[in-house]
Amino acid sequence: MENFRQFEVGPDPFGRTWLAQFMWLQTAISLRHSDSVDAKFRLVSRDSVVEKVVVLMHPDLRSLSEKLGRPLTDPWCSRLAALHLKHMIETGEDLEKEHLTASPQQLAGYAEELRKRLAKVVSGIPDSVRGSWLKLLPESSSAFVVKWLLSLHFACWPSICSDPGEVTPHETLSSGIGAGSDFQRSRKI
Repeated sequence: MENFRQFEVGPDPFGRTWLAQFMWLQTAISLRHSDSVDAKFRLVSRDSVVEKVVVLMHPDLRSLSEKLGRPLTDPWCSRLAALHLKHMIETGEDLEKEHLTASPQQLAGYAEELRKRLAKVVSGIPDSVRGSWLKLLPESSSAFVVKWLLSLHFACWPSICSDPGEVTPHETLSSGIGAGSDFQRSRKI
């Protein structure tokens, strides 16, 4: 699953494949007075349409985030929720429920799955690039973002300098790639 916003999942125990569409991510304190992050998905299969809310308990997310040394971000939570939804559909667990709560152990497993997926994407990147650019990528970055950044990186090298080692990426904010991040090129003098 490279795109958590829309993906196919299944088959479920009844043999159906579902199209999952991410609808929103929101703290549930305002919705249900729950200390959690809720992610809502619409599921479509043939003539059936259902909506499910994946519940990620905030204390569990915070604990996992601290344990892994990574920021607690909306994209990461959305991807964890998508993996939980995928698991619930494929196993048939609690499918009759509208709210599907992920356990701390399940969250840790999904975080490890995200880490492995990113590692697989970046395994073919040359060491010289991996050392400087991958430090900037949050753990939950999709393969698309990695490929896009690398295409920009390689496309810019010839026009900036002859030695790729002369180009150094810098991140100006600790929020990760996305709004608020800035990449500056600096030359060795």
